Amino acid sequence: MAVMLVSLAGCGRGADTPPPTDCASVQRTWTQHAGGAGDIKPPGVWNAAMAADVGRGEVLLYGGFLAEPLGRSNQAWSWDGLTGTWTNRTPSTT
Repeated sequence: MAVMLVSLAGCGRGADTPPPTDCASVQRTWTQHAGGAGDIKPPGVWNAAMAADVGRGEVLLYGGFLAEPLGRSNQAWSWDGLTGTWTNRTPSTT
């Protein structure tokens, strides 16, 4: 049985405002994981939704706000903690 622990934190100011670049007042430690083969990973977003998919052993990421280009994201991604890889789950529009 695999156990997945996800810890989320932030220092943003609101849904439509990008988080500050200096979050020194928030004491958090993050570990950056490579995106796997080809370094595939989602773009940087804030105020996205995340949920655990226990059946698949993945964490799902959806939506949020993009910093570049500034705007809303409609992308869906899954993170497999066992393989350390992201998979783009955004449905095709064609």
